[in-house]
Amino acid sequence: MAPDTSFKAARRAYYQSSSFKLAMFFTLLLGTAALILGWYLFSINRDNLVREASASIDAELSYLKQIRDINGSEDMSVFIEVRSQGSDFPLYRLEGEDGAFLLGNLETTPALVEIMTEGLISFKTEDNISVAAKIETFADGRRLLVGKNIVPLLAAYSSFRWASILIIGFMLVVILASFFVSIFVVSRINIIASAAEAIVRTGDLSQRISIAQSWDDLSNLAQTLNLFLDRIESLMKGIQSVGDNIAHDLRTPLTRLRVGLENLSQKNLKEEQVNTLVEEADQLLSTFNSLLRISRLEMGHRRREFSQLDLVEMLGDVFELYEPFAEEKEVRLNLKAQKPSLVEGDRDLIFQVFANLFDNAIKFSPAGGEVMIQIQKNAKGVSVIISDQGPGLSELELEKVFDRFYRADQSRTLPGNGLGLSLVKAIMAYHQGTISIENRDHGLAVRLGFESAKANNITKN
Repeated sequence: MAPDTSFKAARRAYYQSSSFKLAMFFTLLLGTAALILGWYLFSINRDNLVREASASIDAELSYLKQIRDINGSEDMSVFIEVRSQGSDFPLYRLEGEDGAFLLGNLETTPALVEIMTEGLISFKTEDNISVAAKIETFADGRRLLVGKNIVPLLAAYSSFRWASILIIGFMLVVILASFFVSIFVVSRINIIASAAEAIVRTGDLSQRISIAQSWDDLSNLAQTLNLFLDRIESLMKGIQSVGDNIAHDLRTPLTRLRVGLENLSQKNLKEEQVNTLVEEADQLLSTFNSLLRISRLEMGHRRREFSQLDLVEMLGDVFELYEPFAEEKEVRLNLKAQKPSLVEGDRDLIFQVFANLFDNAIKFSPAGGEVMIQIQKNAKGVSVIISDQGPGLSELELEKVFDRFYRADQSRTLPGNGLGLSLVKAIMAYHQGTISIENRDHGLAVRLGFESAKANNITKN
């Protein structure tokens, strides 16, 4: 049973891990720090409000005390009376020892008084204006209330308070978002790690990393790793099948070669038998040379000797080479092309591509059939289509036809080693071209795509 590598399972595993505990610890630590910062901002803001209000009132009281100390209480009273008549603020209320109103612009005692700090009170006037005030008691028992309008200070205090709330709120949101992002990221990493661990433990390369969405970088990484696993699985399957195919394809010629060598040791070999042994050895060498060429092309070890080539001219050369073989099979060759059709590439390799495809098309076409070769130009480059009137391939065969040693003729009655189309695919990939095979109403069609010489920017070495 395959392990559960879903996002929910990874998240459950994360909740039970030490990483989750560590993330929770740092989240609580940062959250506490944010709350302490908020309390500190609020405290500073309120202290500034009280300090500014108190300083303003202290300045007024200090001035009044100076008048009293220099000119006496009567002058202070005259000053208060003049200031009271001139404006609504500052507020003055001078009371006698018995609490009776003597003078000032605040005749009634405030009904609701709040203590802002020691010695500083606040209240609202009849016009709903916020006032901060202090009360000074003189030696003769009289008391003087001096009040200042603190509406501007309260507005600044309110603005700073909301700014503090927004800052703290934003910090908490960032902290929580970071926590949930950590859950998401670590869960994604756990998914990848679980899938990798399962593949290593079971050896099952068919397993893939589950992907719920593709908007984040880790999902893109998972997609890339899945493509990587697809490639590895394909290569591993190819490696697993190569041994059986080599054993199947080479067992018979090796057996014949061994028998011939035994006869040679007895010196009773005829000339025809010697030629057969040479042909068997050549076939074996051809198979291994084809494997070596494919590997070198796939690994990019062959030096790029690219030049400008005319596909029409090259197809004409291949046409002449295979025309006798086609006449022997009673197959017609029909070349439809536009001139010029220029591409850049390695002449020998591209010639090998056309030769292999011509050979297959003629080999599988029935007597009286036709092999059609067409060249088409488009905005992306040049396409070569080689179609025959053979039996075609099944959907399964179309998927495997480029695998090494795969042969549609499973009985191995036709000559070949199953490496031709693998070599063709490797050459086309080397030239950054494309190849595709499809069934048509009457046979099979192979389409090759080349970049035109003008659009191709491959640098010669």
